[in-house]
Amino acid sequence: MALYEFYERHNDVEDDIAITVQIIHQFLFSLNIYDDTKGITVARKVFAQLAKCLTNINERKLIVNIIACIQLYTKTYKGNDDLYQLIWTALKSSSMSEKAHVDIFIQLFDEFSTIQPNLYIDLGVIETVQSLLKSQQRDERKCGYYLFKKIINCFTLSSKNANNILFSSEYAQQIERSWMTYITILENLEENQSHLILPSLQNLDELIAGKQLQSSWMDILFSRIIIHKNNQVLRWSLEYFMTTFTSSDLNVQVLKELLEACNTNVLYNCEGYFLDRKYFCSFLKGDLTNLYTLLGDVNWKSVPLHNLLSILEENEVPKSLTNDQVLKVASRVRALQDYHIRKDVVILVNRLFEDIVEDMTLMEYIVYVEMLCNATDKLNVFEQLYKKITKNGVIVEIVDGTFKGRFYEILVNNIEDTTPVEFTNFLKQIPMAKHGWLKFLPFHFNFTNGKELHFTKMYGIDIVDYITVSLMESFENFDNHLTSDPDDKMECEQRRIAAIAFYIHNLETLDDVTEEIFQEIFNYVLPKKTIENLCNRLYETNRILDKWIIDDLIELAASSRYFNAFFVGLGECVKPSSRSLHGICHGLCKYLEKNRLWDKYAPILLEKCPILIFNVDNVLQHFIMSDFNCGNVKKGENRIEESYRNACIGAVDRSLKYVFRTQAIKEGDTNYILRLIERHKEISRKKPRYFSNSYEHRLKLRIAESIVYSISKFGSEISEVDEIMDNLWHILLNENNQLNINYIYEYIIGTIDKRKQVFLKKLEEAHSQSSSQQVSVMSALYTCCMSNEDLFSTLERNTIVANLLALTMGANFHTRLFAQMILQALMETEAFNVSQIIQSISIATMGKLGQHAHDDLRHLMYKFNLLQLWDIILLVTNVPYDEQGYELFWYSDLPSDTLERLNNLRSSFVKKSELSSEEVFEKEIINQIQRKINPPFEVLESSNLMVYPEKNSNNEMFVIASLIDKLPNLGGIARTCEVLGIKNLVMDSKKDVEKNDFKNLSMTAENSLNILEVKCKDLRDFIIAKQREGFAVVGAEQTCNSENFVNFIFPEKCILLLGHEKHGISPNLLGLLDHAVEIPQFGQIRSLNVHVTGALFMWEYCKQRILKCILLLGHEKHGISPNLLGLLDHAVEIPQFGQIRSLNVHVTGALFMWEYCKQRIL
Repeated sequence: MALYEFYERHNDVEDDIAITVQIIHQFLFSLNIYDDTKGITVARKVFAQLAKCLTNINERKLIVNIIACIQLYTKTYKGNDDLYQLIWTALKSSSMSEKAHVDIFIQLFDEFSTIQPNLYIDLGVIETVQSLLKSQQRDERKCGYYLFKKIINCFTLSSKNANNILFSSEYAQQIERSWMTYITILENLEENQSHLILPSLQNLDELIAGKQLQSSWMDILFSRIIIHKNNQVLRWSLEYFMTTFTSSDLNVQVLKELLEACNTNVLYNCEGYFLDRKYFCSFLKGDLTNLYTLLGDVNWKSVPLHNLLSILEENEVPKSLTNDQVLKVASRVRALQDYHIRKDVVILVNRLFEDIVEDMTLMEYIVYVEMLCNATDKLNVFEQLYKKITKNGVIVEIVDGTFKGRFYEILVNNIEDTTPVEFTNFLKQIPMAKHGWLKFLPFHFNFTNGKELHFTKMYGIDIVDYITVSLMESFENFDNHLTSDPDDKMECEQRRIAAIAFYIHNLETLDDVTEEIFQEIFNYVLPKKTIENLCNRLYETNRILDKWIIDDLIELAASSRYFNAFFVGLGECVKPSSRSLHGICHGLCKYLEKNRLWDKYAPILLEKCPILIFNVDNVLQHFIMSDFNCGNVKKGENRIEESYRNACIGAVDRSLKYVFRTQAIKEGDTNYILRLIERHKEISRKKPRYFSNSYEHRLKLRIAESIVYSISKFGSEISEVDEIMDNLWHILLNENNQLNINYIYEYIIGTIDKRKQVFLKKLEEAHSQSSSQQVSVMSALYTCCMSNEDLFSTLERNTIVANLLALTMGANFHTRLFAQMILQALMETEAFNVSQIIQSISIATMGKLGQHAHDDLRHLMYKFNLLQLWDIILLVTNVPYDEQGYELFWYSDLPSDTLERLNNLRSSFVKKSELSSEEVFEKEIINQIQRKINPPFEVLESSNLMVYPEKNSNNEMFVIASLIDKLPNLGGIARTCEVLGIKNLVMDSKKDVEKNDFKNLSMTAENSLNILEVKCKDLRDFIIAKQREGFAVVGAEQTCNSENFVNFIFPEKCILLLGHEKHGISPNLLGLLDHAVEIPQFGQIRSLNVHVTGALFMWEYCKQRILKCILLLGHEKHGISPNLLGLLDHAVEIPQFGQIRSLNVHVTGALFMWEYCKQRIL
């Protein structure tokens, strides 16, 4: 009763309850240790109160401690299992999904299943497990897996113990197998390694076909698969779900998660993996109502949305689709970041929802346009606007403030889609009081005649007063005649912008515009058309404007929100045959040129729009070209978006590459070529080896292109040809380059270098060179011979044939094959015709040499000119899209056999560089799934209750690592402790376990160890205290009196003291050692790593004090030596049934260890 009274006085605060529980537990433990339970009884109501309050406790450790206390009580005093019924009742009356309640449920599941035999079918339990499995927190999901497996065990035991007449044992086993497959897949999904996950996913077909699991469970599994972050798992799952189900088959939540999973650019990489259109077409069959409903709930990226909408366009839009759902989709379009793709998506959405848009009222359409478009987006709004102003011949009702805000800005920036007359007629249909900001819009038109100014009559203004006045007076006129709400600041701003637009349109020159007027103009964000008009007036201006005006004007143009959008159109309008400039840049650039200011201001404009390079005279010396040659390459998601635009929209501007090519032909000279070659060599020195399409490869491709187009204007007449050719020979024979680099340099040497002796010398030297060098020499020589048939004399041709014949018998297969190919090709020409050699080669290769020739581009190169070959090399070797030039208009005119060979070559390059998704994700039926083991201690929280005295144990060990300061060593020691079952690890700081360097080695060992924090300065006191408790201190240290590790017998209660990595055990601690033990060493290095030392000591301790069995394995050949046979307690033989009378010792050891574990551990 005293115990109960004590509890009653201290049960208000959790900290007090924790102390009370510690005291109660210590009391019970002491009774248990000294076997005094018969004479002493403990008040049951103390534990009944603890059971009742358990569900109100929040602190996790306290919950575990109370449970440990109750479990000890029920173990000590039998017949009190009804305490668990009290806890179960309290749990059922509250939410079991709360974190604290889940902890209780996990800790007491076995006890609950005893008092509730049908626990595995309890609705509250099922809901709790499903809630945990759905959680975004990994720890909670692990709790769900633990409980799920417990439920399966309950079901299995129930089906075995009961004479179930409802279903057979085979059916029960089938259900159990389905559940185990289910939980195995879920547990494997916790990993981020596709090789663990993908094999288990192959069992989805069987799981779905078996129909053993309810849809609620399957939806959880589907969700976990779809949202997995591993790219390979994501690809597999999307392909699987899209081919197995249609959009109407999936639960709404699963469908939404699938759409969100599709919303990543990595699935649509035109240079890598691209989620095939056929999967979407299969998935989008049937009713699409749910899909369209969810379409607006996903925060789409540009590429995934464009891809999906382009496929949806082929399907019928559900008739049940509402305006609100369309508006949600429209709002997602407006948020897209990529202007080029967004422009196309706007068109797709308009086409997709065409019928719905047609049925919208005027007000609904205005909202739709505002949701769909940014101010810079192109959309012909006027056509629908003119239609919707009337309904059945009657003007529709217009709400005040309709024509304001973004809708007005969209109208202004799409003003070229209508005419002043059409718009004036539209205005006449609307009551003047409802015009809003529309009355400003006519002033943005570029008027061509007086009839277009009739709109002024509606507002009672004299247009002459607006045309002939200054800007400040124009502001005043607009304020007096066109103001609706004087207090509306937004309306005032748009009124001023309209006045500026009209003022600039009516200017002929900027000569008379004062600085004050310029300052006023620059205060506003002007529409694109107004900026264009202002810049065009510059061209007619004779005065030199002040520097600040030019600076602000360029800043206005370069920072304008319309600038990028405008130059999209500019880039598309520039053709190879034209160097004209339009729009914003035309007058501005001409003004800067005329006043010799271009060099000063070009960097600002060119940074925004590289196409302005057309205005630069010396292109090759310009910084833009320097960046172009030095590899300015987009990476990551930006690159995926651009490659998608290039492949699916065609919105990649190639004008910069075109101007570079033309300027390289025009201005490239010998010095320029030599500088490029030196740049190539510099790259090779920095990185001799590189991957295909890497940064270095791209640099070299662009340098090669520069050389190609510079050489093309000179041909074989290029000056200083010997120096250039020597450098190219050096590149071919002294570097490791990609094939397309080698191809072009081999061709250039073969067509331009006419030095016969150089070719012959290189061919003779090739016999001692590598295979790639030999092939390059032969390729250049072959191109030279085919391009210049009369270059070599008969004697020189014989020398060439002799050397090639020698190479046909070389050590490398590729060298032999290539030598045979070009030798046969040369022999078929008139200059080299030797039929006997052709016949011999044909017999040796069994007539297959021609097929090999078809597989090598070098065999064809001489048939093309330099520029053609460069484009063919880029095409055939599948270089990235941004390294390719314009379309090869002449390509389709090639002979059919040549065209076929080139296409086959291109396909072969694709096969070499890519592994198809079918090969990666080849589906196999795998019955034995590799499972990731999740130890129970990762879920079950351990009690931290202290007990005095502790039960005697014959394997007590503390490992003291406080002197060690390297985290990898500490992590390794922790892992060794956990593996060998040593629970106590002493460290200088517990915070070290949270650091990555520790975790990389510990592999979560810290979760199951009792880690004590003892600072170095406190070690002496800690060791002395442990010695008083009966522990002996063993130090791993080399001293003059150290004992030999081989013969050392570890004490039962042992403290292992490990020294610092460099300084060892400090002198003030050496005196405390009961045993200094040294590991014998036989090499020259006199110390082991402290982690290894600790592992050896811990293993030897475990071997002596923990393991009850010593397995002695014999020599591979001689077996166990005779002097040891007498020590054996048991000699065991594995029965053998074949002719070979022994197993490998590794296999023998594994079999013995497995049998030991099976009998003693499992």
